[in-house]
Amino acid sequence: MDEHATINVGDYREMLDLFDGARCGAIDLWSYADLPQHQFRVSDVEGGPNAWIEIGQVLYEPLLLNRENGSIYLLNTDRDDLCLLASNLQSFLKNDIFGSGYAKLVPDHEHDGWYLFLHEMGLV
Repeated sequence: MDEHATINVGDYREMLDLFDGARCGAIDLWSYADLPQHQFRVSDVEGGPNAWIEIGQVLYEPLLLNRENGSIYLLNTDRDDLCLLASNLQSFLKNDIFGSGYAKLVPDHEHDGWYLFLHEMGLV
């Protein structure tokens, strides 16, 4: 079976078809090839792999997409706590990767190369 066929989560699949993973400062979005090796952490979250897919990380903390409603969460692995970041992938990309939400996710963002780029481009 084609491993990409199992990544059927709407907008996320479309994003991977456009750009296959990304590194945006402290935020990494997994590529198709990297997805399978990063799914072990969703087993510890209620609902497991049927409910969640790990799509990346923020400062080494898992970035999860809820398969049912497309919302994006950050998993604090120290506390096993889920924090809602965005109700959908578009909002996450617009606000947290390419907007002012990045500063809320990244401590010391004033010295972060990605944040400085966003500032230089007038996005934050």
